[in-house]
Amino acid sequence: MIGDDVAPRIDAHVHVWSDDEAAYPFGPHDGLAAPEVAFDVARLVSEMDDAGVAQALAIQPRFYGYDHSYLFAAAEILQDRLRVVPLINAVRPSNVEEMQALVSHGGVAGFRVIALRPEPAEWLVGLEARRLWSRLAEVDLPIGLLITPVQLPLVETLAELEPGLQIVVDHLGGIVADAWPLWGPVLLGLSRLSNVSVKVSALAHLSQVSFPYLDLHNPVRELLDSYGPHRLLWGSDWPHVYDFGTYLESAQAVAEAVGIEHTTEQRLVFGGNARSLYGFRS
Repeated sequence: MIGDDVAPRIDAHVHVWSDDEAAYPFGPHDGLAAPEVAFDVARLVSEMDDAGVAQALAIQPRFYGYDHSYLFAAAEILQDRLRVVPLINAVRPSNVEEMQALVSHGGVAGFRVIALRPEPAEWLVGLEARRLWSRLAEVDLPIGLLITPVQLPLVETLAELEPGLQIVVDHLGGIVADAWPLWGPVLLGLSRLSNVSVKVSALAHLSQVSFPYLDLHNPVRELLDSYGPHRLLWGSDWPHVYDFGTYLESAQAVAEAVGIEHTTEQRLVFGGNARSLYGFRS
């Protein structure tokens, strides 16, 4: 359980989308099917309140592709309570100009790229992408990577090429529990690079057992030992968490893995790190 003094304060990974398809039409990334149920700003706030979450980082849902209209509407509604992470195509020649246009909306705390492929994504370190990475480093905005384990070695290359770029690996690098012996050492090895952080998120999706996802507790502890408490961030993956359990369970599982006796670590993982990395106001 999470003690009152270390209750979750910032959820570093949520998604929101509307049921108003006329105003906010779906244009799914990679042919992803449009959602059948809406999880809008009002519902997010209600469930954040119930879970004791003060602020959240909203990641552009793949359902909207590169149309960020609803993401920015959510940021406008919630103001300091919500910061947002748009999706960006790193290989477009206009990527820097698109990034600058998105930042002008306000509330942007970073960006995300998607590389969900079964093969390495060499474009992550290509010339077009590196133009974007260099600019993001200059303006101090992190990049989140939704990747598969086979792409983890390229994260090492990217982190070494762009030491000023803050890189956040989403969802434990996509390593499911039974693949941890193979890919876990690769993710742990990235900890030597000070500009790499990891989101301890989507545990329910990565686990092969039910809550509290005991098959991922040792991996989380290994991450804590390798990265230290300053480079891990809790994220619920709301509302996808409901495919497997509850909002509170997403936090409780991480808290149990980190260890309730380590209150300082929990304060960092459950809010302090997100506040520093993504510029949340107190």
